[in-house]
Amino acid sequence: MQVKGEHENMGDVVGPLNALEAERYCEELRTFEFAELGGKKWLQQHEFLTKLNIQAHVNASQQRDEFVLEAFVLHEKIPLLIRELIACELWKQNALPLMRDWLNKNNSIKGYLLIYQEAVLANLLEALLFHKDGCDAAGDLVVELADYCHRKLVWLLNVTPPDRPKDKDALKKQLLKESEEDYLLAQERTVAMSCATCTLSIVRFLTDHLASLPLAVTARILDTYDILMLLGPLLELKPWQAQSADGEMRRFANGTWARVSDSEKSKTSKCEIQGWLAVYNLVCDPAVRRRYQFNSFRKNALLRLRGLLHETLVDQVPVLVELQRALDEMTLSEAPNAAEGKPAYVLEQLPELRDSLSKGISWRKVADEQLSDSLNDSEEEKRATAQMLAGVFDMDGMDELIEQVNGGGAMQEKKLTYFLEVTFLDSSGAEVAKIVAESEDDALQDQAPFIIPNEQKQTLIPMKCNEGGCVKVALNSGLGEPWTSQAELELADDKKKQWHQVGVNPDCIRVQLHFLRAPDGSGFHLIHTRVTPPPLCTLTLSFKDAKDGSEAVVRACGRGVLPQTPYKVKELDSFVRVPKLCCASAVLEVGNELDRFECSPTDLQLGGASQMQWRQVGKSHLELRVQIKLAPSAEGGYVITHLRATLPSGARGHAETSKESAKSSDVSPVVKCEAGSGSCASKGVIDTFADTPAAEAAAADAAAPDVAMEAEQAVPAPAVAPPAAARSTKVEADELFTQDNMEAAAEIYTKLINQSRENSPSLLSNRAACHLALGAFDACIADCDEALHSGAKLAPRVQIKLLLRRCEARRLSGKPGCIFQACEDLAAAKALPQNENTAAMIRTAEEKLDAGIRGEDAEPPKNPRLPPASKNLPNEDIENETNGLKQPVLHSAISNSEAGGRQLELLVELPGVTAFKELTLELSANRIELSGSGYFLNATLPITVDSEKTSARFSKKSQTLKIFAQEA
Repeated sequence: MQVKGEHENMGDVVGPLNALEAERYCEELRTFEFAELGGKKWLQQHEFLTKLNIQAHVNASQQRDEFVLEAFVLHEKIPLLIRELIACELWKQNALPLMRDWLNKNNSIKGYLLIYQEAVLANLLEALLFHKDGCDAAGDLVVELADYCHRKLVWLLNVTPPDRPKDKDALKKQLLKESEEDYLLAQERTVAMSCATCTLSIVRFLTDHLASLPLAVTARILDTYDILMLLGPLLELKPWQAQSADGEMRRFANGTWARVSDSEKSKTSKCEIQGWLAVYNLVCDPAVRRRYQFNSFRKNALLRLRGLLHETLVDQVPVLVELQRALDEMTLSEAPNAAEGKPAYVLEQLPELRDSLSKGISWRKVADEQLSDSLNDSEEEKRATAQMLAGVFDMDGMDELIEQVNGGGAMQEKKLTYFLEVTFLDSSGAEVAKIVAESEDDALQDQAPFIIPNEQKQTLIPMKCNEGGCVKVALNSGLGEPWTSQAELELADDKKKQWHQVGVNPDCIRVQLHFLRAPDGSGFHLIHTRVTPPPLCTLTLSFKDAKDGSEAVVRACGRGVLPQTPYKVKELDSFVRVPKLCCASAVLEVGNELDRFECSPTDLQLGGASQMQWRQVGKSHLELRVQIKLAPSAEGGYVITHLRATLPSGARGHAETSKESAKSSDVSPVVKCEAGSGSCASKGVIDTFADTPAAEAAAADAAAPDVAMEAEQAVPAPAVAPPAAARSTKVEADELFTQDNMEAAAEIYTKLINQSRENSPSLLSNRAACHLALGAFDACIADCDEALHSGAKLAPRVQIKLLLRRCEARRLSGKPGCIFQACEDLAAAKALPQNENTAAMIRTAEEKLDAGIRGEDAEPPKNPRLPPASKNLPNEDIENETNGLKQPVLHSAISNSEAGGRQLELLVELPGVTAFKELTLELSANRIELSGSGYFLNATLPITVDSEKTSARFSKKSQTLKIFAQEA
C-alpha cells in the first residue's frame, strides 16, 4: 500500500495498489463454480478485483503507468474476466430468483456483493479495453463479450427511468415504499443500469479497434446484431436521462440517479458521448462502409440522427463534425435496395461459452448448495464481511477520488503563491543553509502552513548554527519590500522535535519553525513552518470635488503598521477618477482590533500636467499620513497607482509614559521565544512562582482580586463609586477568593457584572483569576479579552495583570498555537510601564513560559487547583487533563504476515482529527509516540518491530490511524 506524502496534492490520488501488488493479485485470480460463489475464496477475489478496478481507473485518470493493464495482459487474465462476467449474468438470471427472499432476510450483504460483482467486472473491462493491447488479449472470447454487450443494450433500450416526484410529500411516500420493497431487487436495477452504461463504453472501444479484432466480431457487430441500428434509437431515447413534467432533469451517473442543475443541462453526458463515438466509428470508417450495406431502411434510420447533431454537441465533441459531413453526403447518395444486397458468406466463430456454462446445471441444486454452505454465515462472519467491504473503500485518497468522480473534487489553480525564505547563519554571520517554503493556500492568514519540499527537508542545519548563530526569515508580499524578522537560534540538544519562533511583535511577521534533530546529533532538519503575517489593514480615501461636492471613495488593503507601508487599491476601485480640485481625507483600520486612525482633510490641486504626481494627505506626525501617486486619465481626472501610509507617532504599542518611568524601565519591548519541544501545555497555574521574595510578592499581586485598580501612577481610571450593596457583595467575593473558594467567588463576581457595567473591567479581572485557578482556561481568556477591549482606561498595572493571566491561560490550554499567543501577551505586558511588583510578575511569567516551551516546567504547586471533573481520574489521566492533552484509544493486534513472520497492527482512535498532516508520528523498535491536535500518546509496543518496514494509513471518515509494522 502506497502512503502519500504529508504535503502531496490531494487531488493527485495514489490509489490502493502498487505495480507489484497488482501483479500478485492478477496471478491469484481464478474461475469459480456456481456453488462456490459467495464463499471465502470468492470474497477474497472480489476484494482483489475491486482494488484492481479502482487502481486501473486511477492510473487512467491520472495518466500514469498502466501497470494494471500490463499485469492482466502478461498473465492472460482478461479472458478470465469475460468468463466470470458471463457466469455472473447467468447466476443472476437463474439462481438469484430462487434465493432472493432468503438473502434479503438473512444475508443481504453477501447478496449485494454477488449482484455487485457483475458491475465490478464490467467496469474493469471498460478500463482495460480502452487500449488495443487489452482488446487483443481478450482473444476469441471477445465474441462472447460482444454478445453480452448486445443483450445489455437491448435491455437499456427497453428500460424505463424511475419516476421521482419533486413534491416533498410525494417523494417521502415513494422513499418509504421503496424501503419496504425487496432490497436486493432495487440493487439489481441499479447494478444492471451501471453494467448497461459500461457496455456503451465497451462497444465504443471495440469499434475503435475493429480492424485488429477477429472477423467474427465484425460480423456480429455489423450483421448479426446490427449494433448501429441499436445505437440510433438509444441516442434518440436517452434512457440514462429522465425529465419530469415540471422540467427537473435527472441523469444516471456513477451508479445513481442525480438531479442536473440548470448550468449542467447543456452538457452532454458521458453515456451519450460514448454512443456518438461508436456511431462515428461505424459510419466514418472506410472499411466498415465497404462492408456494411446502407440500404434505404438503415439510411433513413441514420439520417434521423442528423437532427440531434446540434452545435452545442459538436462544440463538446469536435470529431462529430466528420459524422455530420458523412450524414450530409448520405442524403445525396442513392441507397441500394435490400434485395440487391449480396450476402457476405463468412466462416465465423459462434459463441459457445454461455451455453457451455449453463449446460447440465440444476439451478435449484446450485441454490440449495449455496444456502447451506457459502451463504450460510454466522453473525461473526457477517460482521467480518461488512468490515471487508468497508475496508475496500477506506483507503488513502478514496474520499478525494470519489469527490472527483462526482464532480466535486476538481483542483482549482492557485491565484497566488507566497514563498518564505529561511536563512541560517553561523556565529560569524556567514550563510550556512537556506530553505524556501511555499504557501499552501492562495491567501495569507494567521498560522498559515507553508510547504517545505521533501528534498529541502533533508537539508542539514549544522550544530554550529546553534552556537551563537541566528535565523532570518523573509516573506515577499508582492507590494514592496519583503517582511523580515530575525532571532537567535537556541535549540535544546536533548529534544528530538522542537518549535522555535522568529518574531513576537504582533504588528510584524511571526514565523514558527519546527525542527527535527538529526539521528547522529550533527544538526537539525527543518520539517514544518507556519507563518502569521502582519495584521491586515484597510485604508479608505475620500475625495470631495470642490466644484459640485460629489465624493469619490477609494479603498485599499495592506499589511503591517511600519512607516511607508505600501497599499494596493481594490480592483473595483482601481478605475475611480480623482478630481483635479478636491478635498481628500483618509481613514485607516488595523486588523480585527478595529484600531482606527484618521487625518485632517487636505486640499489637493492637481494641475493639467500629463505626468504622474505625488501628493500627501495628512501633514502632522501626530495624525495618519498617506502618500498618493496619481496618473492622469484619458477620460479626465486622475487614477491612483501607488499608496503608502504611515501611522501617527506613538501608535500601536508605543505607550506614552513619563520620563521617570521611561528611565527606570530597562525591559525590552520584544521578548524572545525560546525553542521548545512543541508541547503547548505545562503543569501548575499562574499563582505559583519561583521562591524569591520579589516573586512571592508578584504572585500574590497577580492572583489577588483588583480591589483598588484606580490607584496607579499612569493613566488613572475614572473613580466611580459603586453602590453600598455592591461594595459589600464585592468584599464578600474577595473574602471567598482569599479562602480559596473560587467557585462561590466567581458566582458573586458574575452577579456583580450583570448588575453594574461601570466596574466590569475590575470585576472581569477578578473573575478571570477565579477561572484560572479552577482550570477553566477558555473562560479566563474570554474575561481578559472583554476587560482589555471594554474601552475603559485601565491602569498599566491592571493591564499587565490581565495580559499575564491570559498568557498563563493560553499556555495551559494546550491548543494549537497557544505558546505563540502567550508570547504575544507577554510581549505586550513588557511594553507597558512597570513598577517593582509588576516587573517581578513579568520576569516570573517569562521564566515559566520559557520552561513550558522547553518542556522543563517548574515544580508544580503543592495543592494545585484542578477542575472538579479531574478529581476521580487516575494519576496519568490527571496529568493529561492538567496538560490539556488527551490520550487517544489504542488497539493492537498481532497476525501472521503473507511474507512470513508476524505483523503488528495498531489502530488509534482520533476523534476530531481531519488530516494526517495534523499529527506527528514516531515509531521506534519498542515504542510509539504520537502528538498533535490536542492528543499525546507514548506507549510500549507488545513486540519488537522493524521501524524501516512500517506503513501508516489515516481514514478521514472513521477518524482513525492504522499502523502496520513487521516484527524485527
